[in-house]
Amino acid sequence: MKLLLASGFSRNGSKKRRSITFSGAKPDVCPLDFAKKHRINLTPAEQAVLQNKPMVKIRLRREGTKDRPYYKIVVADSRARKEGPYIEVVGSYDPMKDGEGNYSVDLEKVDSWLGKGAKPSDTVNSLIRKARATAAKS
Repeated sequence: MKLLLASGFSRNGSKKRRSITFSGAKPDVCPLDFAKKHRINLTPAEQAVLQNKPMVKIRLRREGTKDRPYYKIVVADSRARKEGPYIEVVGSYDPMKDGEGNYSVDLEKVDSWLGKGAKPSDTVNSLIRKARATAAKS
């Protein structure tokens, strides 16, 4: 079995491909474990591909001032830092407000991103469930 990790161009312009060949490996062997065992150096992106980690996450991005936080619910690359660049804003959450009105989630956008394979964080998943429950009541 051969697994293509990445393809690109080398400095002299020739096409290069990085791949791992599993010769004689059992099908239940994890490709990442195989790479570690055979001392194959992988980039973080290649490691994420081999671990089947989602490359896009739905998570909270902290905004506001000291002692007055509020959060945007954003779709971001999983490798980007917490307050770094994001792809799209899908909602907001204000923990300083009391009651049910402290969050808003655009469920159409969230469903679109979940359909594309994005993985929500635990807190965002909780907010999505609450938003679905209030939408079902209405």
